[in-house]
Amino acid sequence: LVMAIAATLILGLAAAFYLVTLRPASPISEGSSRSPGEFEIRQLTATGNALQPAISPDGRYVVYVERKPGALPADSLWVRQIATSRNIEIVPAEPGVMIALPTVTPDGDYVDFGRMQIPSTKPGLWRVPLFGGTPRQLADGVWSAVGWSPDGRQMAYVRFEETRNTALAVADADGRDER
Repeated sequence: LVMAIAATLILGLAAAFYLVTLRPASPISEGSSRSPGEFEIRQLTATGNALQPAISPDGRYVVYVERKPGALPADSLWVRQIATSRNIEIVPAEPGVMIALPTVTPDGDYVDFGRMQIPSTKPGLWRVPLFGGTPRQLADGVWSAVGWSPDGRQMAYVRFEETRNTALAVADADGRDER
């Protein structure tokens, strides 16, 4: 009986020690203190043609592709300011042009996206200012969305090479010095 009480006491002390000192702290996210009833769920588009959304790093804008129905694709790129529900077309649709995989740059100033003219099979990586302007091509043969380094100085993407192989490419934030 003494051995059983001693073992129970030792296990209880070990459990208390673990809970107080050794247990890893649980991660706390910004929204973890809010209950599900405190969030507002709101529909952002109603056309049924919105695809591939990307949210800006500050959470104030959503960029998305809108596909116009038809025999040939005619995709446009839009930005929506969430607080005001204002939509701005930043890349107009062109018949036979597909737009895909938008990504907002870490500074929130630009949108990178894939653009491909049909029947070509070689998409390009393009960039346009967040509120519209003249798009410019950054690279050829890019088949993925852009991923960014934590400091925002480098981007990575998947390139489809002429040899039918894929390669992971890294470039400076402006698309130069690809490796």
